[in-house]
Amino acid sequence: MADGFTFEIKGLDQIQKALEEIPRNVAKKGLRAALRAGAVPMREGIVEAAPKDTGFLKEHFGIRLSVKGKDIAGSAFVGPEGHVDYPDKEGGYREKVNSKTGKKSKIGRISVASVTRFLEFGTSKMAKKPFMTQAFEKVKNVSLNAIIEKLRSFVESEAKAAGGK
Repeated sequence: MADGFTFEIKGLDQIQKALEEIPRNVAKKGLRAALRAGAVPMREGIVEAAPKDTGFLKEHFGIRLSVKGKDIAGSAFVGPEGHVDYPDKEGGYREKVNSKTGKKSKIGRISVASVTRFLEFGTSKMAKKPFMTQAFEKVKNVSLNAIIEKLRSFVESEAKAAGGK
């Protein structure tokens, strides 16, 4: 599975310098808002492109943001939510009793991330249906522009707030 994509925005030196002049905790809030603004269209594109056999898959794509470290940098993960199990055909799970321990366990479960991986890259018995790659290619410029615009508006509003004090 792909490790992810990295965008480096060049030509935005003024925004970078302005972010560095703002207190770090405030700048990180602005960066988080900008990352979310860019991640939302990406998530919507993936949901729109997701196979709609049962509708279960499209309901379980999420956004996780990470802004940490000393630098003003962050990342957004847009993809399947990790701990959601895909139900079997009857809509539930089958229980199996282990004869040695008597412990019940649920079988017939598979995570949404696994289903997404199988659809995106295929298996030995199933052709690939790369809906996430297609959604990324379709929406990447919209997402990037949303991040840039949100950062610009954040820096401008912080500059006005600092100038008004």
